[in-house]
Amino acid sequence: TTIQLQPKQVINMMTQLQDASIIFKQMGGLHNAAISDGKNFLNIATKSDVITLLINYTVIDSTTYTGEDKVLIFSDRISSEILIKAAKIDVEIILSKSAPTSLAIQLAKDLYITAIEFIRENHFNIYSHPKRITN
Repeated sequence: TTIQLQPKQVINMMTQLQDASIIFKQMGGLHNAAISDGKNFLNIATKSDVITLLINYTVIDSTTYTGEDKVLIFSDRISSEILIKAAKIDVEIILSKSAPTSLAIQLAKDLYITAIEFIRENHFNIYSHPKRITN
């Protein structure tokens, strides 16, 4: 399927990630990530656990999460490694609070992933495949 999000959902998902990130609030430097089906968060982990998070929810926990719609919400810059892993498990949208790299933007375009970054209070930038964001 092709998931579609409204702008308000994009903002709310990033806010939800930040609100649930107790360690980040306390330490100020530990990034985090979550996977969502567009409605609910399925897990929250530290940045270093993102690859494991992706694998767990698509392979090991497939009995718990069988949905096709996958959104990766990330507090840090999206790397090419994260994009490649996300593409392997059919993540369609990646949300990030940080600035993208040129390589990440091009890779997101090539992998047909909607990359939305610089998510702030009431705005964000869509860098690839904007048709998944509706009004």
